[in-house]
Amino acid sequence: MSYEERRLDTPLPFSGANVVTHDQTPLAERIVKGAGFDGFEPAFAKRLCAADGRTPVTSYAKALKLVTEEGRALWRAAVDRAQGRRAIPAGALPASDDRMLYWTRLYMTRTLRRWAPSFHLGKAQAQALQWRFERASRGQLDIDLPRRYAADGSRYRRMIISGFDVFTLGTPGTANTGLRNGNPSGATALALDGREFRLADGSL
Repeated sequence: MSYEERRLDTPLPFSGANVVTHDQTPLAERIVKGAGFDGFEPAFAKRLCAADGRTPVTSYAKALKLVTEEGRALWRAAVDRAQGRRAIPAGALPASDDRMLYWTRLYMTRTLRRWAPSFHLGKAQAQALQWRFERASRGQLDIDLPRRYAADGSRYRRMIISGFDVFTLGTPGTANTGLRNGNPSGATALALDGREFRLADGSL
């Protein structure tokens, strides 16, 4: 597993001098369930392995297609949630919370890393599948900047928003409060993805 994937089973402090909860459930699990994203990883695993544990994915090309579809679906669901197009149950995490995307992605990359297909999958191919999923689930494959002018003749001002996560990772397996941190740049990217705004000069 990757360093970040090893944090999936880490809870918040529940004993000692720095107690913030008595719930020993891994925080990743609590966040993913709290946002209603707990169905993505099981569905991904089922597509990889089917109900009988045997993979219906019989080639690298099919695997690449699958991880691309699943990554894009995860990204679109996170964008829809942030922009109000995905229902948020009462008591769930707010639309501005981006953490469910981060943790769900890690659950899915861990599943992909553990996958043992029926066909030979070389190390470079396995790494390429991981990278493809990373890019798809971060919206990088959905970047489709419009042409210079809109259909009504308005000029487009195109913008790509990116960011950097400055938070520390902590030690996997060691309860720490840093697990609760979100990424403001990630939340902003979700909220603004694909949005168009009319400016004072008439441009979009």
